Amino acid sequence: MQSSHLIALIQPYENDHQNGLTFLKTGNHEHNVSYGQLYRRSSAVLAKLQQAGLKAGDQLILQIEDNEKFLYVFWACILGGIVAVPVTVGNNHEHNLKLFKIWAMLDQPYLVAYRDRVDTLRTFSAGRPEEAAMPQMMQSTLYAEELVDERDESLSSQAVIASPSEKDTAFIQFSSGSTGEPKGVVLSHENLIANLRAISIAFETTPNDSVFGWMPLTHDMGLIGCHLYPLYANINQISMQTWLFIRRPALWFQKAAEYRATILFATNFAYKFFLSSFKPAGKDQMDLRSARLLVTGAEPISPDIERDLLSVLQPYGLSERAICNVYGLAEATVGAAIPKVKSGLIEFLVDRRYLNIGNKIRECTQGDQHVLKLVDVGEAIEDCEIRIADVDGLVFEDDIIGHIQIRGKNVTKGYYKNPQATNKVMTSDGWLDTGDLGFMRKGRLVITGRVKELIIIQGQNIYPHDIERLATEVDGIQLGDVAAVGSLNQERHEEELLLFIAYTKALEQFAPLALEVRKHILEATGLVVSKVIPIRKVPKTTSGKIQRIQLADRWSSGEFDDIYRRLSQEDDHALLPANAETETETEKTILAICRELLGARNLSLHDNFKDYGMSSMLLSKLFERLNEHYPGKLKLTDIFSYPTAYQIARLQQNKKEAAIEGIEVPIEYCDPNRMTFKKYEMVLTEETQACFQHYATAEGISVHALLATVPAPILSGLAQQDHCILHMMLEEEGVVVPVSIPVAQFSDYTELCTFVNRLSKRKDLSSFFEWSELEVVPNQAPANAIRVLIYRRSLMPRTPKPSQYFEIVVELFEEGERMGVYMEFNRMLGEPFAASFVQNMSNALQALEDSLLAKES
Repeated sequence: MQSSHLIALIQPYENDHQNGLTFLKTGNHEHNVSYGQLYRRSSAVLAKLQQAGLKAGDQLILQIEDNEKFLYVFWACILGGIVAVPVTVGNNHEHNLKLFKIWAMLDQPYLVAYRDRVDTLRTFSAGRPEEAAMPQMMQSTLYAEELVDERDESLSSQAVIASPSEKDTAFIQFSSGSTGEPKGVVLSHENLIANLRAISIAFETTPNDSVFGWMPLTHDMGLIGCHLYPLYANINQISMQTWLFIRRPALWFQKAAEYRATILFATNFAYKFFLSSFKPAGKDQMDLRSARLLVTGAEPISPDIERDLLSVLQPYGLSERAICNVYGLAEATVGAAIPKVKSGLIEFLVDRRYLNIGNKIRECTQGDQHVLKLVDVGEAIEDCEIRIADVDGLVFEDDIIGHIQIRGKNVTKGYYKNPQATNKVMTSDGWLDTGDLGFMRKGRLVITGRVKELIIIQGQNIYPHDIERLATEVDGIQLGDVAAVGSLNQERHEEELLLFIAYTKALEQFAPLALEVRKHILEATGLVVSKVIPIRKVPKTTSGKIQRIQLADRWSSGEFDDIYRRLSQEDDHALLPANAETETETEKTILAICRELLGARNLSLHDNFKDYGMSSMLLSKLFERLNEHYPGKLKLTDIFSYPTAYQIARLQQNKKEAAIEGIEVPIEYCDPNRMTFKKYEMVLTEETQACFQHYATAEGISVHALLATVPAPILSGLAQQDHCILHMMLEEEGVVVPVSIPVAQFSDYTELCTFVNRLSKRKDLSSFFEWSELEVVPNQAPANAIRVLIYRRSLMPRTPKPSQYFEIVVELFEEGERMGVYMEFNRMLGEPFAASFVQNMSNALQALEDSLLAKES
């Protein structure tokens, strides 16, 4: 189809009822609108707009959430030459403020919205500077209830249809971010037609195709990709309300299968969200063999998530060749690079240490410590060129990282009334700098990150999405709930790495999670996360992009000072010993080394290194110096886990004191024939699991600590002693913490559980040893004593076998939805003891569940 403007796309459909849209507003409520009906009903809306005084060239802000009604007003604007300005509807502070900023930026605009939305704006502005704009806004507002009647076509013949040129503005697309100064990307008819044509060619579109979309129509991928593209190609489209997808993500692929959609648009976030709620159905209930393209873009792409999606949906017929990772931005209309059809997922494994501008990439293997996974996003589409260059415009050859720059018919001429921003992105030779970094290989593009969000620490480029991906490998952190941000430390004049994590539980429970994620990132990258900050919700754009710049600005403004101060107090309180003792020689030595490296003569025994500018480089140097004095006694992560001179000294002492201990049992429980093995397994019911998990969450303890506590009173009773000793591996892989439990001192099981939960953590500096050190750890168990090990299956190294060193081995396991306890009894223990122990475990678990349920009621 050859057209010079958008009106020429839809006008030929005036009397055509063959293809069109299906609107999904609930799981069961859906209806069809042909392209002919869309044209006539939009013309009727245009007639009303013109009766209200709007004319070609006027600007109309669209604040309509309903997809069908939005499109009638949008097309009314296009047909009448009115400049549509779609803006995301949101009731929070930032969305309201953004609307007023756009209002002030435009040239005497009009607004179309529902009455309740206008009431929200009026309430928001009361007593604020924005209140001054309300009188004019009220005079220029058209109410959607009166303007849009989706069944009324009676006025369509009264509409005066415009005759735009290809250079005329079709609509203004404001950035999807809700903070800062909005930038309006001006899109001409030429931009749109060129991009729609190129997308249609790249997708090898046929009359048998259909598009399924749920992304907001205020977003470029939602409006242009999911709506204008199928209309351009005269193929059917299914439009699902965004809020319906958010509430019922599994409905997405179910409906796509039902309508046999061939092209689906989405983001990585959407795949993750879908997978979190999807429950396998019968293969006859969902057939995805028709889906030939899963178009993925709008945010950094994780190949691991795409593989997870494929592993789940391939049994339903989804082809691995359907993955179609693309690159685009609003300034390119929507699309800039698209791979060949059926290319599938093409992955690059590169060394993250060589990602500075001008670096030649270094490929590595899957198991490499510094591996970063990137994806190929295809070739430049028709009428668009892509180059990789340095800041001065010097074009790089293949595999060299640089600025991604584009030019072509699809590229905007600039931002609305913002020459400064336009000049900033336009090069002297006519290319637009996208703000993204990447490299080319044989004409294909690979994105490595964003310039604006790039974090540079000690000359190393740090990509936020890479840090965020690593953070999600820690239990309790989900993709989309963590944001990595760079911020200039004004006192030290250097960039520091901050991590924001969505967290709504009690603040005192956050410290262990913060410590774990810091350690994990340090181990994976060698980078120190300066601060980990809990936040109720990670801010995102309507397309799911994390708003890292907003978080950096909020941090710099001091918004999080109070919560971080409180968090530091909680952390410091937990780290400070009850009775500080006089410095030992070990403490003096470690303190002297720390003072020298940090240049802080006033550093005290209990001062936290992070408050004295402990960078990753200094951390490495400190580790090297300490390793000279205490060879083989420390790991790099130990220093990070225990960031005071006192703690490191205690760490040395406790490692020296670590030993395997046991509990003596009556002779009648022993078998002179030395029974070799006896194994038992208990699988908890779903109800029991739910009960234990609910209690553990409410008490701020680990559910594993809850289960690990159950054997303590049993062993104490069987041994006829008032205490017992358990060796636990509940928190860190390969780390065993011996815990001496004075069972007789606790009359309440919850207090006993809290006690065990605290002492089973190496953070509390109990004596501990590494599993790899097991053969050299002193065995202090008496001859007639039994040694007990309780561990999580996921934390146990493969060798050596636990049963070689412990008489009772209690393994806590989680396999999918199954949770339970696996027990082994060996060596000196006889059948009577094993049978009694197992029966008591069963009774104790049931009694615990009954007790907890009684407390709830």
